[in-house]
Amino acid sequence: MEAYTNVIQALHHMNRDLDISLRAEMRGDYTESDYRKEWSEKHRLAWDEIRRQIDVGEFLYSPKSMRILRALIKDSEHDPDYMYAEHLMTLQSAVETCMPAIKAAARADLGLPPIRG
Repeated sequence: MEAYTNVIQALHHMNRDLDISLRAEMRGDYTESDYRKEWSEKHRLAWDEIRRQIDVGEFLYSPKSMRILRALIKDSEHDPDYMYAEHLMTLQSAVETCMPAIKAAARADLGLPPIRG
């Protein structure tokens, strides 16, 4: 459960930073406030956590969960010709796809009932 919690928290930090960064980009706000620096650092640490979890993942996660986490990495790749806003949107889409999928996989792996929507 702790391993899944770490992944979900990392995804939360990534998504929050992407929200902040994308809104700032859309406003044309390129200043680096302490607030934005703090979230940018959380985002960087979150990616480090995701990569670490993937590296040790076969010991902690089901094959389905590993596929979801590897898809996050693949889906977050972007065309080098993308503008910064497009890059942020690609990352955000990858994170937003991963979050519910990894939560559902975690619930199944931990023997918890699925959430009914």
